[in-house]
Amino acid sequence: MLIIIAACLAFIFTPIILASFLNTTNYYLQATDGALELWQGDFAPLGKNLVISMPGALPPETIKEVYRKKEVYPIVSDYLLDKADALIEIEGLSNFQHIKSTLQEAQTYAVTKPMQIKIDNRLTKIEFMNLMYKADVAAESSSADGKETAIHYLEKAALLDLDAHEAEMVMKKLNGLQAGKQK
Repeated sequence: MLIIIAACLAFIFTPIILASFLNTTNYYLQATDGALELWQGDFAPLGKNLVISMPGALPPETIKEVYRKKEVYPIVSDYLLDKADALIEIEGLSNFQHIKSTLQEAQTYAVTKPMQIKIDNRLTKIEFMNLMYKADVAAESSSADGKETAIHYLEKAALLDLDAHEAEMVMKKLNGLQAGKQK
């Protein structure tokens, strides 16, 4: 009798558990007032949780009933990349931390190699600009410690994946500081 009851319970609950598990792989786009929302299926047959709200994002021409991760994550990644680009355009923004954190968030949604490379390149550019700025400020100091600090920042910048122009700029500043240090 217990075996029959256990079999009946397994027969009843297995489809519910399977449906709940499969629901976690479902994603939904929802256009709201001025925003596009991404929802992910919850571990419940019909539940869902808000993943991200993207104010100002335009929905696709046709919104499907259900999406897969590879379909919606590029939308979110592009949105966050555009948001980071817009933050760069704001005048007077001297702290790149907000831009950097937006790009790092975009990395979590970058499911394609080209998008990962694009975001990595932007993060490298921000790190490069940050290190160059710190090196310039430290180099303005007339102290030996200031020059050492500037050299340290330039050496860190030289380790980044730079283009030829950026690498040349770092080497010129580094050589200039090291020549001045020897005098």
